[in-house]
Amino acid sequence: MEHSKTNVLIITILMSGFFLSLSVISAYGQWAATYGGPGFDYVGSVQQTQDEGYIVAGYTDSFSTNSSYNAWVMKLNGTGTITWQKTYGVSPSSYARSVQQTQDGGFIVVGAANDDAWIMKMDSAGVVTWQKTYGIEMYDNAYSVQQTTDGGYIVAGYSQTPADEAFGWVMKLDSTGAATWQKTYEGASWDFFRAIRQTQDGGYIVAGYTYSFGAGDNDAWVLKLNSSGDVAWQKAYGGAGGDSVYDIRQTTDEGYIVAGYTLSFGAGDADAWVLKLNSAGAVTWQKTYGGAGGDYANSIQQTSEGGYIVAGNGSHSAWLIKLDASGAVTWEKAYTGATGQKWASSIQQTQDGGYIVGGGDYTSAGDSTDIFILKLDSSGNIGSCPFEGVSTAFVSDTTASITDTNAVAAVIEITDVDTTAAVSDTSTSASKWCPLTEDAQGLKVGTTRKKKGEGTVVSAEGLIACPDTCQQDYNTGLAVTLYANPATLSTFIGWKPTPSGCETTNPVCQVTMDEKKSVKAVFQGPNKLKVVTTFKNGATGTVTSGDTFINCPGDCDEFYILNAPVTLTATAGIDSQFVKWTGKPCKAELTNVCTFEMNKNATVKAIFEPSP
Repeated sequence: MEHSKTNVLIITILMSGFFLSLSVISAYGQWAATYGGPGFDYVGSVQQTQDEGYIVAGYTDSFSTNSSYNAWVMKLNGTGTITWQKTYGVSPSSYARSVQQTQDGGFIVVGAANDDAWIMKMDSAGVVTWQKTYGIEMYDNAYSVQQTTDGGYIVAGYSQTPADEAFGWVMKLDSTGAATWQKTYEGASWDFFRAIRQTQDGGYIVAGYTYSFGAGDNDAWVLKLNSSGDVAWQKAYGGAGGDSVYDIRQTTDEGYIVAGYTLSFGAGDADAWVLKLNSAGAVTWQKTYGGAGGDYANSIQQTSEGGYIVAGNGSHSAWLIKLDASGAVTWEKAYTGATGQKWASSIQQTQDGGYIVGGGDYTSAGDSTDIFILKLDSSGNIGSCPFEGVSTAFVSDTTASITDTNAVAAVIEITDVDTTAAVSDTSTSASKWCPLTEDAQGLKVGTTRKKKGEGTVVSAEGLIACPDTCQQDYNTGLAVTLYANPATLSTFIGWKPTPSGCETTNPVCQVTMDEKKSVKAVFQGPNKLKVVTTFKNGATGTVTSGDTFINCPGDCDEFYILNAPVTLTATAGIDSQFVKWTGKPCKAELTNVCTFEMNKNATVKAIFEPSP
């Protein structure tokens, strides 16, 4: 999917026709914020809570209590400010994939810990009520949870066997986490469940992908279960390539809306794929949305007016598509910076008719990932974020083959194990990028070129990409991380002036926007090495460098990055001998091998004469 190279988190509305949208105005407005530390932090899902705040679940190594990841849960208020934040660590690692607020005002969280499926029930303050692991095989993972009408829970995921196979797995739990029933749904190869929902008839709809059945490499897979987990129907949907489902919801007409991606159909590498099914699993319509790159639909929900909102990623951008009831695009937006990579993994329509979106934000240098949360209005807008670009996906009808599958549903008995995750308060704060406030401060970035040095300066969130975009307003108090990226053969040698929070020669600089600021990155170009060979009385020989760039007398000049080590070797020809070096880097060297650093331009001469 092609996007213009833009600088922030908004995109223009693409309309299939003129319309007027009215919605309840939120008391909290729209905003965009990132949350994280120096490491890798990911969001599994975000949901609005009863108090019009939000619950966020994912995992972190920035605040981990061990050497790997810890589950991380944050409670936000309506403006994105953190109410509480905690990690939940089980050695060697623990992950939160999905969260939902429960009828009692607390939360249910599922994921994985110590290679088993893991479920935690916590109260409204994040205090654990109970926590358990459930394990079948070598590796077990829970991806989706929903509280059921009886106050228990339905959970879906998969289990991987030592024989390098996997099968879908569904558990029905009571309110204390004890299993009412558990079943696996198995083919002959790899089968995965990614989403499950209770249906209006008291049964369940579960979706994922299968390598055991279908038309191609892997196919999207949907199973309708009754309240006991028995299969009412099961179908695979796909083509010759790989096709997968990441989310499914029951619709108001008792059918289903399915979202994922396809490699079998569409305009490019992978395209986002949405299928509308009737109550029996027959396709009502099916469409791809995408462009030349990889485009994915990670989350979907039916909206209050009967259409659908889809969240995913394409061309390094978080991506939303608003569809009408027939799958036609009402609007689509990409949320991105000029650099780095962003994606949306979770979306929910909020009480005011807008949307809450959770996703990830790779820094420009690719050395860390933050959680990012967007609160949007009903048209996908944030507010006074100043930069806009356009997203235009190609929409195509698809013709997936529909295959009745015959996975075997097997009743299993697993004893749950109580766990004792280490619970720790964490200390991140929201970095609020939008909306810009009246006291926003300007940051001006520039580059200084020594010896024709080249390079760019980019900010972690992508708003600055200098020399193209060198000036940006930020909210007062925000910490902006800058990265100095030298071009090939250039070297970053420092910041001018050196702001507080930046080391002189560290290419990563964090500027706190407590006032208007200006900073320049200094880049130095390469130094030139010139080698000269002098042959007395018909002598012969060569001078070569260890990196093979120099092979003189044929190739005697080369540019080297500042302080690059160079080793020159003088090799005498037949009936010849090496006499000495001249030129400052090598004049004190008595052998035919000279090693030095290219801290300035240099000329080195090797002298050869006939052998005695």
